[in-house]
Amino acid sequence: MGVAVDVDHRPGSVLRDADSALHKAKDRGRDRVEVYDDALRAETVRKVAAEHLLRKALDEDGLRVLYQPIVDLRTGTVVSAEALLRIIGPGDELLAPASFIAVAEETGLIVPVGAGVLDDACDQLTAWRERFGDRAPRNVSVNLSARQITTRSFPSVVERTLDRHGMHPSALTLELTETSLIEAGHAALD
Repeated sequence: MGVAVDVDHRPGSVLRDADSALHKAKDRGRDRVEVYDDALRAETVRKVAAEHLLRKALDEDGLRVLYQPIVDLRTGTVVSAEALLRIIGPGDELLAPASFIAVAEETGLIVPVGAGVLDDACDQLTAWRERFGDRAPRNVSVNLSARQITTRSFPSVVERTLDRHGMHPSALTLELTETSLIEAGHAALD
C-alpha cells in the first residue's frame, strides 16, 4: 500500500505521490506499507533528473563509451577491452553508471542505450584491428542488463551488429551479472 498526505490540495499530486509510495512498497517486497515522505520525494526528483539527463544524452550524442584494457600479466599485452558507459553531465563531467543505470532499466531506455554501447564497442574493436593489426585486442566485453537480454529482439540486435562490423562472434564477450541472470530467469537461458 502506498500512502500520501495531501499538503498542497491538488488531487493529482496526492495520487502521484501515493502511486510512488505504492511502487516503493512493491520494490521492497510487497505486503507492506510505504509513506510518501521527504526522502521518497528526493528520490523521485533524483530519478526524474536522471531520466531527463539520459534522454538528453540519447538525443544529443551525450553517451560515451570508455575502454578498460585487460592485460596479460605474463606478456604485458592488451588481450581484450571492457566497454564502460558514461554520460556527459553538467559541465562536461563524465557520470558513472551508478547515477543512471537503475533509471535506464526502470524506463526501458537501457535497451536503446545498450544497443548503442554494443555498436560502439564493435566499431572500436574494428578500428583498433585496422590500426594495430595483430597487436589489437582479440575481443571486447560489453555488460548487459536483465532487461536487455529478455527483449525478443536482443539476439538479432547482436547478430546484426556483428555482421555490420564484419566481426566473428568470438570477438565479442557479453557479460551478465548473477543478478541479471536471476532477474531474467528462463529468458536468460534462452
